[in-house]
Amino acid sequence: MKMAELVIDIGTKFITISQKGKGIVLKEPCVALVEGRRGKLVLVECGRGAIGGKVSENQQIVFPIKGGIILHENAFVLMMRNFINRLVAPRPIFRQPVKAVACVSCGLTNTEKEQIEKCLIKAGVREVIILESPIAVAASVDDASAQFVVDVGASKSEVAIVSPSGIISGCSVNIGGDTFNQAIVDYITDTKRCRMPIGYAEKAKKQVGSLYDNDLTCINMELQEIGTNRIFEYKITAKDIKNAVEEQVAKLVEVIYNLSFQIPENFAQEVYLNGITLSGGSAVFPGLSEYISMAMEMKVNVSADPSNDIVKGGMTFLEHREKLSKVLNVGSLN
Repeated sequence: MKMAELVIDIGTKFITISQKGKGIVLKEPCVALVEGRRGKLVLVECGRGAIGGKVSENQQIVFPIKGGIILHENAFVLMMRNFINRLVAPRPIFRQPVKAVACVSCGLTNTEKEQIEKCLIKAGVREVIILESPIAVAASVDDASAQFVVDVGASKSEVAIVSPSGIISGCSVNIGGDTFNQAIVDYITDTKRCRMPIGYAEKAKKQVGSLYDNDLTCINMELQEIGTNRIFEYKITAKDIKNAVEEQVAKLVEVIYNLSFQIPENFAQEVYLNGITLSGGSAVFPGLSEYISMAMEMKVNVSADPSNDIVKGGMTFLEHREKLSKVLNVGSLN
């Protein structure tokens, strides 16, 4: 029986799956609603179905991934089994076998990568290949030349120099969309003396977030005053968001700058001509690419589909096995 071949982007906020021959077939929030029954953990809902509904006393909302690391193995296995079964439905006698390329953070230890592999096998994947996500991002742009990849995700950013043979140098840093949200909450608390829920910070970031100095956009929000608990309408401006997140962006630029000194001489000109590839869900934050470009004195290219670069790039390796063999440094792959 022919195998179903998948690329799975294991993110903190979303699980994205692409299937060979079909493209992106699933993108769901990385969350599970579970409950204990007779000493056993059972999945009630996962993905979008687990958000916004009623949770009974014996049920629990679980976010099994944080920073690319599995924090709750059982919930992760149940969630992934559900996602995979939606794509490869169990048959009465024989179940279609599944092979998967799992794209993970380049900052994971071997033990953490092995944990992901083990859990996916428990979830029903017969064969798992672990691929570091900056390699997949680079492949989505140009798999024939060296790339400087900056992938800004929800909880982490991946910064790496990638050649056609794999990662030359790279790291992962705890800066991402969630970090920006928390910085906005802290700034509004300190400057306006009111409480801002984290969901409001996300909304403000999306509607008026900007790193441009002359951005005059604003949004009005009803927030609770600290001390009195009274509700007032506050104006949140693009300048507020810039002031809130700029320190975190500067830290990210520092990581990019330090990594630039690790570009080998034989790739330096190629990397400089290609520029920095900015990917991930936060790549489209207004002014971020220009901010990095000015600081690094290099062009920065926001990829065409930053939220899905990883699964799209990962699929090039399923379609061209010789490239996957090269980056994994193995003889051949079937």
